Formats: sequence, C-alpha cells, structure tokens
Amino acid sequence: MGWAMIGKIRVCLITPPSPFLTNGRAFMSLGILRVAAALEQAGHVVDHLDLSGVENYLDVMEAYLNQSEVSVYGITATTPQMPSAAALGWMIDWHKPDARIILGGAHVTAVNAAQKKGGAIDNIRRLFSLFDVLVAGDGERAVLVAIEDDSPPIVDADNPASPLFLSPGEMSILPDPARHLVDVSSYDYEIDGERALSIVSQQGCPYGCGFCSGRVSPCHRRVRARSIWSTAREILQLKDRYGVRGFMFYDDELNLNNDRLEGLMGALWGHDLLLRGFV
Repeated sequence: MGWAMIGKIRVCLITPPSPFLTNGRAFMSLGILRVAAALEQAGHVVDHLDLSGVENYLDVMEAYLNQSEVSVYGITATTPQMPSAAALGWMIDWHKPDARIILGGAHVTAVNAAQKKGGAIDNIRRLFSLFDVLVAGDGERAVLVAIEDDSPPIVDADNPASPLFLSPGEMSILPDPARHLVDVSSYDYEIDGERALSIVSQQGCPYGCGFCSGRVSPCHRRVRARSIWSTAREILQLKDRYGVRGFMFYDDELNLNNDRLEGLMGALWGHDLLLRGFV
C-alpha cells in the first residue's frame, strides 16, 4: 500500500465554523478527527484548528500561520461551511503561497459525485480555483495520498472499486477519532440533562430520497457498519476517559439492521448509559 511509504510530515487540519447553527459546539466533527487519527497512525504529526463556534476564526487562522512552518493544510466542509472554508483557503494561500491546501468532506464528495454524472462542472472548477487537492469520499486512507507531492488533483475515495474506499472490516480496525486534539470539555450537548458525546457506528443510507445530496455518492449510499465490539469498546472507553454517560449516534439511520442494533444494545446493557440516535 503506497500510502504507508512517505516520510513524516506535519499537517494542519482545520474544522471551519458553522455560523448557521444555534450552537456551534454541540457536536465535534468526527470525520476530520478520524482523518487525524489515520495520519498519526501513519507516523505524521497533526495540528488541529477546531474553529467550531469561533466568531473571529480568521484571526485565529492568521495567528497560527504567523507562527507555524506547516506547509500542508486540510480543510473539511459541508456545503453551508463552504464560505468559511473558502475564506480560510484564501488566507492560507495569501500567507503561504507554496502551501498545499486540501479540501475534503461532504461538500466536495457531493460535487464530485454529481460531476461523474455530467453535472456540477462549474462547481468543480470553482473548487480548484481555491484548493490544490480535492478528496472525495472516505478520507482516512485518501489523505495519505493527498499529502504526497505527486498527488492527483482529485483523490477519489468515493469509488467502491478503489482501495481507498473503506470496507466494513477496515472501519472496525481504524483508530478512534483523535479527540485528544480538541477541547472535549468545551462541547456541551446533553441527553436528559447528562453530558453527551457523539459517535458513529455505521455509515450510509440505502434510500434515494430526492432531497438528499448523498443519494448519488457511493460512500453515502452504501451501508458499512463497524463491528458491535468496535463500537461498544469505543463508547465504554469514552465513558471512562471523559466521565460521560450520554452518547448521540450520528449514523445516518441507526436502525437499518435491527439485529445489529439489538446486538449493540445488548453489548451496552448494564453500563448505565443514555443513548440517542437517528431512526
């Protein structure tokens, strides 16, 4: 696997703010923290700028750029976060014109899926005017390609035939999200008055709802579930480490497989937990 062969580098990963939310620090962004964990596992050094809920986020970005020698930056973004992501990209390029700026996340994944079907060509061109490399789909392996000097302009991990597209087995053995890179205590989501953290036990939804931009993206359509053991282990470790009893499942639909759901609830039975999820 070529992505394990490059030398150690320092990467700055950035979570842009979500000003459209009433509380920008309810749920931490787990996707970019999973990417961070994959980079660390491969021997790289990761800085993470968590700008969720930060109103003066450009000031924070500029302060970092003025004191950092980092030359590789990765930004995640949903579509509503794109104005903030674009502003961050412009600032990085202004201060460090030789830096490599990578965009990943839900927005670029949806745009890439649309352009494969003949649409969104202008959207792709616009993204390339702002960013050097686009990562579509699963970022955990793809980022190790995107940080290489000879990376293609689009690293497409939204193709089930690609080795970058994660299998359920791989999802079960990947390192947990690098929550040590964020101030976990600054997030304040609660379930029935109890402090809670978010977790993802499976990805994907098989349905084709017309309002959903993910319906044409394989990584959003194909259901891939972690093992019950992997999910339960992470939850119980988080309970011990952070002293929380509440957990919000950010699965697209937690009850897609009722047998799996019953098995997971059985594995967590008796641990005094408060659980919530989308069904």
